[in-house]
Amino acid sequence: MSKEKWGKVLIIGDTIVDVYIDVVVRGICPEAVCTDVLPTEKREVYLGGAGNIYRQLAKLGTPCMLMTVTGAVSHELNNRFEALFNTFDTKMFPILRTLVEDYKLTTKIRYMCGDQMTYRVSDEETEYFEYKYIEPILAIAENVIDDFEVVLLVDYNKGMMIPKLIQQVIKVAKEKKVPVVSDIKYKNVGYYNNSFVIKCNQKEYDAIDCKPYSSYWIVTNGNKPTKMITGNQIHEINTITNPYFKNANCAGDIFMAGFVNAIVNNEDLGGGCDSIVIKDAISAGNTLASKSLSKIKDKVV
Repeated sequence: MSKEKWGKVLIIGDTIVDVYIDVVVRGICPEAVCTDVLPTEKREVYLGGAGNIYRQLAKLGTPCMLMTVTGAVSHELNNRFEALFNTFDTKMFPILRTLVEDYKLTTKIRYMCGDQMTYRVSDEETEYFEYKYIEPILAIAENVIDDFEVVLLVDYNKGMMIPKLIQQVIKVAKEKKVPVVSDIKYKNVGYYNNSFVIKCNQKEYDAIDCKPYSSYWIVTNGNKPTKMITGNQIHEINTITNPYFKNANCAGDIFMAGFVNAIVNNEDLGGGCDSIVIKDAISAGNTLASKSLSKIKDKVV
């Protein structure tokens, strides 16, 4: 590794709490056309969003740093959630987080019956954070960006990725010649101008009228080929079918982890991150995401 102070990938973005609760299906509810389920005491809690990408990179052994904002979670889940941050080697995989106690951290609760998700409940806030909560993260990010080989911005519209943070990180990274990979949602798309790579899904891509400049756009579309768009050229990279498919939740996170992992560990990267490197990274992301499809809860592979 050429940059030893912190690691290879700097991840900045929204963290989510992923909760899985096992249920027993009792039949069709007599009051409405829906399933009648009984939750059990078995529940599992994981870091989601940017935290999920961080977990996957750590599992792959790629040194990375996570910068995020967390807030209040339910009393029932709090101890389990806080314990998640103590399971990593913080020298190789450091975490910098700002705790905003009056902010309700997005929680996605998936009710599982065996291999099947019966339904999902999302409890979230999507308003932008006040700048005072983001300022400490931005100040440190500006100072350490050149200690990394790639900056990954992860935007799930959960409040952390405010315009000033996005624009300043991209500006500083460009000055220091560190490529920025942006995993975006539609709301903030205009602020990601000058990212090296922008990734979104086909539905989001089609909804963007004025697309910001990026050397490469990566557009995923379920089990259809992933598109790599550079200038006026469109290349399609086939996805990989998993015959043991269970569910597709979190596959986008795992794809992104596989993608940036392939970039920073590509032996040809010293010669520049060209279309061949990007295509290989897309294939690596597709391979890793495919493996996650056969997992039911913890999607890290």
